[in-house]
Amino acid sequence: MIMKYLIYFLLFLSISSCRQEKKSIKITDVSKYQEFLLECPEENKTVNSLLIEINGVIDGNATIIKSNGKNVNYKYEFKRGEIKKVIFGDWYAPTCILKYKPNNVDEGEIDIKYIFY
Repeated sequence: MIMKYLIYFLLFLSISSCRQEKKSIKITDVSKYQEFLLECPEENKTVNSLLIEINGVIDGNATIIKSNGKNVNYKYEFKRGEIKKVIFGDWYAPTCILKYKPNNVDEGEIDIKYIFY
């Protein structure tokens, strides 16, 4: 029964997503503060959620902040080593600001994939 609802939910997400494929960002200079604007490709699309996948490796600590640019800020802390993080939740805006803040990071690389639903 649960599997049936899961299949319906995944079907709903694939039909209602702004775009069928994820967009991606690559942070190659992990030593510098950076901001990225994530945008839903369809301007008139009603957004209900956002999926962000973060993968990579860094030789220090870093913080990624997910923000609407106003009053919503979610902070994710990453320690030295491999990064594997999936962030999925309610999001009601067609844009999102990601802020990357390194702390004693010199080398590494981070790949970020995202899709609005």
